[in-house]
Amino acid sequence: MKTLKVLLIVVLVLTLGACNEKAVEKTSLPDECMLYYHLADEDIVANDDSLPLEEISSRTYSVWYDNQYLGVVRKEFDEGIKLEDIMSNGSSFANKEGYFLWDSKRYTPIYMDVKGGYVPNVSPNEEGGILWLNINGKCFGDGGAIDASCFSGFNTVIISGNGELEIEGGIECGGGTLALPALIIDGDVELECDSISVTKNDDNIPALYVRGGKVDVDQIFVSGDVLISGGDVETDMIVDPLNVVVRGGEFETEQWGGISPNIILSGGDLTCSEWLPEGTVAYVGKGTMSANGLKYNTNVHVYDDGKIIDLMEKED
Repeated sequence: MKTLKVLLIVVLVLTLGACNEKAVEKTSLPDECMLYYHLADEDIVANDDSLPLEEISSRTYSVWYDNQYLGVVRKEFDEGIKLEDIMSNGSSFANKEGYFLWDSKRYTPIYMDVKGGYVPNVSPNEEGGILWLNINGKCFGDGGAIDASCFSGFNTVIISGNGELEIEGGIECGGGTLALPALIIDGDVELECDSISVTKNDDNIPALYVRGGKVDVDQIFVSGDVLISGGDVETDMIVDPLNVVVRGGEFETEQWGGISPNIILSGGDLTCSEWLPEGTVAYVGKGTMSANGLKYNTNVHVYDDGKIIDLMEKED
């Protein structure tokens, strides 16, 4: 009996040890490349109702339609227009309680499920809140006026789905008090627009977070950090990001303007076809970084699993 007990204890210890080894992902990346590394493995859809639900105050909304701002009707006696009346059949606009997951907390976004066609430019009457756009089929939208942006006033905008969204104008969001990214792109959605302008909600959270899909945008303006963990991002210019982390996927820009960034590759590829800002610091732990003058730049640190391509030498 004593022998059996000892054997059971040994088996239990070995089993727990194996479980612990699986729970902790081993990586050979240096500490400099670990910024936001864990976020790529986190889901953003809550599947556990036992997690705490963060309260977000109820909001009223307005929409730019027919050359004017109108109130959004969501309940009886509201004045304005129902978004379902100006969207494709089957589209909806409603709260989705506890649907968004971040940092082991559930949040309730206002959820716009678009079944193709027009995407209204909706904004909260008081700044704050979360807008989740689920894009299906071919969709389009605009700011309603020259140089006007869509979805301004929201702390966070999430764009997901498997459709296409083309916006004539820009997307602007963030700058609030919720400790969440300003803009998240997820799934297989394809987004095309003139500009993206995001402002961090928190110093320790990326302002722009691309998890998947394809983004084709003329200009990206960032106050804060950028995280690319999947998908494909192409832009003519990115301006003023503090840290740009590529954990997976691809990021490509022609020009890089504004302040000198820190560039961190822990997977995926980053390309700047012109010169990086003077003073740029790069840590290439895994993946490939391509730009002019990388080979002799002492601020570019390349590790065993990383690779750099100096575009000047490639041209020669």
